[in-house]
Amino acid sequence: MSSSGVSGLGNSLSTTSSTSTSSSSDTSLDSDMFMQLMIAQLKNQDPTSPTDTSEYMSQLASLSTVEQLTNLNDSVSELQTSLQSNLALQASSMVGRTAYVESDSADLDTAGGTVKGMLDLDSSASDVSVGVYNSSGVQVDTIDLGNLSSGENAFTWSPDTSIAGGTYYFVAQGTAGSTSTSLTTYMGQNVDSVSISNGSMTLNLGNGDTASMSDVKRIS
Repeated sequence: MSSSGVSGLGNSLSTTSSTSTSSSSDTSLDSDMFMQLMIAQLKNQDPTSPTDTSEYMSQLASLSTVEQLTNLNDSVSELQTSLQSNLALQASSMVGRTAYVESDSADLDTAGGTVKGMLDLDSSASDVSVGVYNSSGVQVDTIDLGNLSSGENAFTWSPDTSIAGGTYYFVAQGTAGSTSTSLTTYMGQNVDSVSISNGSMTLNLGNGDTASMSDVKRIS
């Protein structure tokens, strides 16, 4: 058979290449057709002028590449589906829990309620206290924490029923060495719901704020 037969075979493979994103079953059919065409050409080629074997090997290599790409696409699709399922499962487990996010404010739901917070210290500190202020800037309470070691240190504000519900502000201070310094507070907020977009989660918090997972210091 003349070289035009191999050319025709190449055209058939080119069509297969242009549809490499099709399903694996389609690729299987294309592979069977390719092999049938090749066998037919080998049987019917001119014995006095056989087709160069290297051309067939080149076509086989191209077909193998197409199949590998299709299989890779299928694997990536399966991985994406799995990741989305895992992300949704993780998101559902977040709802109703407490997320600690860097903030100087938190809501006291009702009189007699509690507010949770945390300090994350680079080094130990002494005489640590957290001042509590209302929305007018008036200090209504002080939380004495004493001496704290480095790392995460949780605290809870449980005011008496004379303190009304509302938004309160927390200012932490302590002494490191001989220097008095301000400390960063991470206030606990209830996770009301979780939004998923483009493979990332956003926590919708009880105070109306939102936070990404990178903003969260701890989930409890």
